[in-house]
Amino acid sequence: MSNKRDLKLDSYDISTYRYRELSNFCYQYPEWLRKLHEINQEINIHSPSCEVASGNGSADSKVEKMAIKAVDLKANIELIKKAALKAAGEDLAEYIILSVTTPEINYRYLSTIKEIPCSRSAFFRIRRKFFYILAQLKG
Repeated sequence: MSNKRDLKLDSYDISTYRYRELSNFCYQYPEWLRKLHEINQEINIHSPSCEVASGNGSADSKVEKMAIKAVDLKANIELIKKAALKAAGEDLAEYIILSVTTPEINYRYLSTIKEIPCSRSAFFRIRRKFFYILAQLKG
């Protein structure tokens, strides 16, 4: 269980419960990456000879279902990346993604191990902005 405190996002009109929803959405990111990798391996999506649709046009094909799942996973992954890029720019997006997708990662780790190139207050300002943008993108 994470020991991170809830961010105060009242100025962004985001309640504590909405923040928790967004935070838990982000914590699924590593799982999505793993599942997407597994699907890609299983259906060999990068192979030019791979046919996504089944031969009989059935919407129930296993490969087709996996491809649809891959599209959904990719959309969630891209949503988090897009919000991080909008909030932090290219220089800090990777740090924001690491922070919001891994409960164990805190600012101290980012500053000492990853050498994040911003102050603590700037980091948390950007992190709050990330959740605001993510809330807007998710609707």
